[in-house]
Amino acid sequence: QTRMLPATAPQIAGVELAARSLPATEVGGDFYDFLPICDGRHGLIIGDISGKGLSGAMVMSAAMSSIRFAAEGSCNTAEILSRANQRLSQDLQANMFVAACLAMLDPARLHLTYTNAGQPMPLLCRKGDFDFLPQDQTGDRFPLGIRPASAYRQLDLQLAPGDLLVFYTDGIVDMMNGDGEPYGFDRLRSAVQRHLSQPLADIIAAVIADAENFGGNGTPQDDLTMLLVKMTP
Repeated sequence: QTRMLPATAPQIAGVELAARSLPATEVGGDFYDFLPICDGRHGLIIGDISGKGLSGAMVMSAAMSSIRFAAEGSCNTAEILSRANQRLSQDLQANMFVAACLAMLDPARLHLTYTNAGQPMPLLCRKGDFDFLPQDQTGDRFPLGIRPASAYRQLDLQLAPGDLLVFYTDGIVDMMNGDGEPYGFDRLRSAVQRHLSQPLADIIAAVIADAENFGGNGTPQDDLTMLLVKMTP
């Protein structure tokens, strides 16, 4: 699994990137990836496989390959996920699916396009204030591999210097403490905010440590994955 994930983030002028995935078991099902440049735009993907263990890792490999193949010749995030969904709907076994969020970043224009298929909505931190990215209300949001004819839509977001995008999988917000209370979105926002002045890799490490401390000493029940994107001033 480690070899399948990018060893380093790409170097993009005007952008800082960092990502980390911590599997709950020996082999996990979360993934992230950076797609080749498309018309000056850089692709970013974060995903969560329904299965764990070896079966989850195999589906992860199939999902990453399908998305990369679907991205050849297209910069439209909805079109890419629709193509990948059609392929995975044929290839995956019953009850297996891939929750994924795909974004295309144009650093020259400070512009982001994105499509979410079953992932928690990413967060935008602007001048210290946090909010979820706008969510499409008309297209489908099913994870990949469930419905071959899912109609996804691409959304647009104008960014500003200093903006921080927080992509994450549900293993972080769903982390439970001994009382069955989830870590939740408020704690995630607070943990990121407390460490905003630190390098992105340190922010990720601090959030994961905070979530694990909240959950206690038990082994996490789900993978923990974060991908941060900062537009440098």
